Amino acid sequence: KRSMLIDRRRSLQKFVTGSAGAIPCSTDSQAVEAACKEVKNPKTDFVWVHLCEFNFAHEKRAQLARQANTAELGAVAGQHVSSSGSANSVSTSNDHTQPVPGIKDLLRDAVRQIRRIHDALPINAMMVLSTGQGDTVGVRRIQEDKWKRLQGVDGRPPWDEPSEATLVEATYSAKQALCFVCVKA
Repeated sequence: KRSMLIDRRRSLQKFVTGSAGAIPCSTDSQAVEAACKEVKNPKTDFVWVHLCEFNFAHEKRAQLARQANTAELGAVAGQHVSSSGSANSVSTSNDHTQPVPGIKDLLRDAVRQIRRIHDALPINAMMVLSTGQGDTVGVRRIQEDKWKRLQGVDGRPPWDEPSEATLVEATYSAKQALCFVCVKA
């Protein structure tokens, strides 16, 4: 039996051992293309594909929120804060980064990519789809806020019970996942 893992290089370095093969990719489109090719390979019995762009979008949104928060704190203190987050420095550009796609667009792309993989499967092949986890980036942001508030950083108010309840609820929500299984007929 031969397994093939398709993911970003960093993840593959952690998980690929023994007789498992690896196909590194840098985008979900590349991962789907490799998966569609690999599921047709008669020498491969198990193909594992990790689609990451939805999670990357969550991380990008969190990064933009932190930058906006840093800029707001700097403005309150009467300082200009650059996109790098250092106070009293002048930003040299308007940071023309790619806009973060909306959730509907990301979900539409994910469904299209999953459909492509499903269509490429041979008859009687099983497909297991797991959503992984919820918004772990949001939980990390709340945990960071908790740490800063407990340390008294940036003159933030103390950590309180409603804030702790929000953290517990976000953590519980982030642990939720879905799993779907189908056999192609």
